[in-house]
Amino acid sequence: MDHSRTIIHIDLDCFYAQVETLKNPELKTLPLGVQQQNLVVTSNYLAREFGVKKCMSVTEAKKLCPNIVLVKGEDLHDYRQVSYKVTSLLQKYSHLVERLGLDENFIDASNLVNERLKKVTPTSVPGHVFGNTTNLCDCGCGDRLKIGTQIAQEMRDEIKKGIEFNVLCGNCP
Repeated sequence: MDHSRTIIHIDLDCFYAQVETLKNPELKTLPLGVQQQNLVVTSNYLAREFGVKKCMSVTEAKKLCPNIVLVKGEDLHDYRQVSYKVTSLLQKYSHLVERLGLDENFIDASNLVNERLKKVTPTSVPGHVFGNTTNLCDCGCGDRLKIGTQIAQEMRDEIKKGIEFNVLCGNCP
């Protein structure tokens, strides 16, 4: 089996709700849902604590969470802008980025992983690791996986830093 590629999947959680809180930071502390027609297409974690789920009817969401703040999300302009900004940030790591919808990207980080492996032997992995990455097989895929997770964390940090301050305000500092 060929384990020479390192593909990173970035899926932006509660994407529409996150964009709305970027536009209006006061929404961060409130249960929030993004409404399209009669559906809540996504919600933040505060609303989810009340049982609000993706693609739930507005009526049902209000029953579960009477204080939910609903924002109209039918105009996709801002969501697209943030999505393109995220993809652009990821392209700094590899030109091989494939988008899926507005909130997911697959990045072929194989070349970057191989470059870093020439310079350093990976010792740590950020986040939670499922299973043993030390002795996967003799091809070195365990080390590529470790480097890949480090790069994925850098991507997450870059997205958080780059999007939070710059995306919706043009040339903000």
